[in-house]
Amino acid sequence: MALYGSFVDSLAEDILRGAVVSRGANLIVLAIDKLITQPHVMRLSIVKKATALAGAGGIEVSIERVEAIVNLVESGAMGKSVDIPGGYEARLDHAGLSIYKKERAATELEIPFACPLSAPFGGRTLTVAQAGEGAADRNFIDITKVSAGAVFRQRRAGDWLQLSNVAGRKKLKEFLVDRKVPSGQRGKMPLLAIGNEILWIPGIYLSPGIAAGIGKLAVITWE
Repeated sequence: MALYGSFVDSLAEDILRGAVVSRGANLIVLAIDKLITQPHVMRLSIVKKATALAGAGGIEVSIERVEAIVNLVESGAMGKSVDIPGGYEARLDHAGLSIYKKERAATELEIPFACPLSAPFGGRTLTVAQAGEGAADRNFIDITKVSAGAVFRQRRAGDWLQLSNVAGRKKLKEFLVDRKVPSGQRGKMPLLAIGNEILWIPGIYLSPGIAAGIGKLAVITWE
């Protein structure tokens, strides 16, 4: 029996390595198709190990809670979640099964847009730097197009953005789902916004309203 348990444990580790879509601080995202093809007992072992890798290894996660996460995966209920002790959460969405530490409301940041700028944000450094002479890049912004009052902040209810090839507004939540941004990352990344309009999202969005033109150019990074 002990030998069988050891075999399942070892096999679960191998499957888990192949199922990881992305991993960061207090976050792991697993591919749903890699989990759903496994027998139930193997899913339990994989999910148990994944919670430890997400940072909940020092927390006693009961078999009942692991079972609830596996049941969530098997149900295919997108957007649903299971709470995990220690402030963690497992959420099923189009990015996969995300297991992450939830952000506390008290950690919300708001940094006025400026150039130059260097500030800590979400465990990384947010920078705005003027582009060199003759620079040309589709990710550069035109500082002269950024309205007064623009700030870097986390997402909020009612946020929206404008796509260059689509008429009307698109909800930020829908955009992040379409781009398969893991649930655990959505509340951590900095957004450049004016009111509820989103102007920039690291790596995936730049508003056509502030895209590089003939004005003073700058580049925003979050590394």
